[in-house]
Amino acid sequence: QQIDVRALYETSALAGHPLAMRELGRILRRSAATTTEVAESTQWFASAADQGDVPAMVDLAQALVFGIGIEPSREQAQQWLARAAEAGDETAQMLTNSMALRPQVTQ
Repeated sequence: QQIDVRALYETSALAGHPLAMRELGRILRRSAATTTEVAESTQWFASAADQGDVPAMVDLAQALVFGIGIEPSREQAQQWLARAAEAGDETAQMLTNSMALRPQVTQ
């Protein structure tokens, strides 16, 4: 008997569980075939981040930096990374320092 992990995460995410929201976003991101699906994955990261899920804050920040499923915003990305770094996330601390050293490219 196979277990549909995506369906389990989706049920939990819809019930408001941040970890499930983040993991559903990651599953959707890996399997996305359209820009709509990519945007849906990013929305799950945003929902989880809004509820305080630190790894989702990092995922959302990376989406914001590169415009993956969301309008790019370096400023918002830095804000999410700062929150994650304050919570002790080492990846966020490294990325925050890296972004601070790089000048913003304008077009």
